Amino acid sequence: MKLLVSPTERRLLRLLGERGLSSSLPERFGADILVFTPRGRLGIQRKEFPSDLFASLGDSRLTRELALMQGLEFKWLIVEGTPTYTSDGYLMDENYSRWTRTKVRNLLRSVEIQQGVHVEGSASTAELGAGPTRWIRIPLPRP
Repeated sequence: MKLLVSPTERRLLRLLGERGLSSSLPERFGADILVFTPRGRLGIQRKEFPSDLFASLGDSRLTRELALMQGLEFKWLIVEGTPTYTSDGYLMDENYSRWTRTKVRNLLRSVEIQQGVHVEGSASTAELGAGPTRWIRIPLPRP
């Protein structure tokens, strides 16, 4: 099964090798990866945590991408990176230290509950590169 991957995702394309095919089609659906499954289209948007996720909130990219993903039968947001928090729950990142574990959790829950986009965590792009074909074997619920 070929995965259509946005041309901007060069590293992911390299990691996927022959499983990935460069295409601008995923971007029309707000995704970085687009897969045609027997039950419908699966769009995967990936955001590196914290920089890419928070930058996409600030410039409204995430809002636009989530809106475009509504045209898909299945939609996933993959958040890459492992957050580290202080003992009182603040993100240990000098640029995003005002974000608490609760705020991050609530943000991701709102994406899942309000937008209907499944949120998945991934430690790195390399882990994601190994994952999509394995995830696609998981039986998808009927839309």
